[in-house]
Amino acid sequence: MSQLFPPEISGLPHPGAALRMGDVRAALQAFSACEMFDYTQHGRCHSDVWICGFATCLWLLDDRTGAAETWSRACDESLDGKFSYSNSGTYGPGLLLWFASAWLDDEGMREHANRLFTKLLNKNRPVMGADDPARLARMLRKEMDLEEALEDYRAANPHGGKTPSPLYVDFEAKALFYAGVVAYGDSQKDLTLQMWRRAGVMEDSSLSFWYHIMKHELPRLEKRES
Repeated sequence: MSQLFPPEISGLPHPGAALRMGDVRAALQAFSACEMFDYTQHGRCHSDVWICGFATCLWLLDDRTGAAETWSRACDESLDGKFSYSNSGTYGPGLLLWFASAWLDDEGMREHANRLFTKLLNKNRPVMGADDPARLARMLRKEMDLEEALEDYRAANPHGGKTPSPLYVDFEAKALFYAGVVAYGDSQKDLTLQMWRRAGVMEDSSLSFWYHIMKHELPRLEKRES
């Protein structure tokens, strides 16, 4: 999504770059500016990336309620068809809100995210780029487990090399994160730790919001479970 970063916003770093460097407050400011610019330029048909990034920064700053409310609002916009481009097939707000619902033990949030998933999964023509997020949504809904999601990915994206493709490695890491979310919601926090530790380290984590959340929460979870 770097090509969508408005060059007219001078003096601000790219929000993804700021996140990668660990400057969460700078990222928060940049995501906010991008969202305002995007909405001004494109009106109701804008991107879900900036608002999801803004909410992620709120979570990283320990404003969990603000983050969840912002992801919830983004789910509303996705349900209303207000996002014209997305790097997650517009599943992103729902995936992140489902995470928040597990961490905050809020069934209402989970139901809200699930309404979005139901709409997107039942589309006759899925949004471009929605295959991977759809697998993650089905994992959260327990329609498939981790191994089934990975096998479905491999079947849809055959790779003849001896080592996994970078795209598969990226999907596997995301799937491990959300498998950990499922385990957390089932009060299996030791399994969450196992899954998240397997996810490893990403070289380019600019707009991988789940990854920044995992890095933030993993040490806390390890401390609580030690």
